[in-house]
Amino acid sequence: MTRGTPTSKLLLASALLGCGCATATDLDAGDRVGSITAAVEIGALAQDVTGVRFDVLDAASACDGAVLVTETRALESEPLPASLAGEDGANRPFADALFVLEPGQYRICATPLAGENRPSNRCAQAQMTVRVTEGRTNEVVLVSRCAGTASGGLDVVVALNDPPRITAVTLDPSKFVTICESLAISVEAEDPNGDAITYGWALRVGPDGARLIADGAAATFSGPAGDYLVEISAADTRGNSSSLTFPVHVSEATCAVPEAVQAIFQSTCSPCHITGNSGGLRLSPAETSYANLVARNAGAPACSSQVLVAPGEPAASYLIAKLRNTAGICGTAMPRNRPALPEEQIQLIEAWISALPN
Repeated sequence: MTRGTPTSKLLLASALLGCGCATATDLDAGDRVGSITAAVEIGALAQDVTGVRFDVLDAASACDGAVLVTETRALESEPLPASLAGEDGANRPFADALFVLEPGQYRICATPLAGENRPSNRCAQAQMTVRVTEGRTNEVVLVSRCAGTASGGLDVVVALNDPPRITAVTLDPSKFVTICESLAISVEAEDPNGDAITYGWALRVGPDGARLIADGAAATFSGPAGDYLVEISAADTRGNSSSLTFPVHVSEATCAVPEAVQAIFQSTCSPCHITGNSGGLRLSPAETSYANLVARNAGAPACSSQVLVAPGEPAASYLIAKLRNTAGICGTAMPRNRPALPEEQIQLIEAWISALPN
């Protein structure tokens, strides 16, 4: 027998063959024998099998019992005949062994080998009980189940994703501002797929020293005189985004307190800070008010670390603390010896401070 190429499924096969030349009565009693033949078939996938060990045992024994006779055969090179393999088994190589035995019941065990009499790791042992009949050869079919190559599934779904669309940009007061004021910017966007949107802000063109403070869909811009290009981007949770750029122009100016705020100073801080210079602080005219308040420290030695007007930060401005009589101020609340300012007037001053470039 010749050795074939190992493949995947192992089959032990046989067919009943008649002798045709003698009967049981023609044989001497001492010559009564029969035989069994076995074939092992390997399937289409490559396995580690190089041969098969055929063990014949008593029918009552297990395959690990006492072996009566054994044969080891290499794989055949030719295909197993269709009469043994069936219509779907012609592509599997096989091994075969023939035993001559006394009539009776036996167990045949076929163990696929991976070389040097070592059992295969991929193909299982096959077994069955068979009857040997006097004067005939009984050919039986066994199937050894072999491990195949594992597979898994991959189901790919492609979802189409649209980028957000910027629908509106608001500039307050406008894209034309002076060095004395800041620009409030807000953006609106929508996502066609309903995804959440995050916003990004960037200065693409402009002089050094500009500031763009972003908070989600809003930002505050201020800077030296010059022409700027601001970019807004809107991104969804899938990483798709869109962007929009727009110009901002900042011009030189002589900074002054707004007319409405200066009117409050004129009516409530006179004469001490209007015609006079109480505490070294004069608040008239409007240009002088701006110069003496914005980013200037308080005059009282005990509070000289306090900034009278902190641009963009009303809560950090000492002027507001004095007007609201906040704990920790130096001296008395302002205006001195007069009723406190109405809340709406304080809020007007706070709004001016908030809009200052910082």
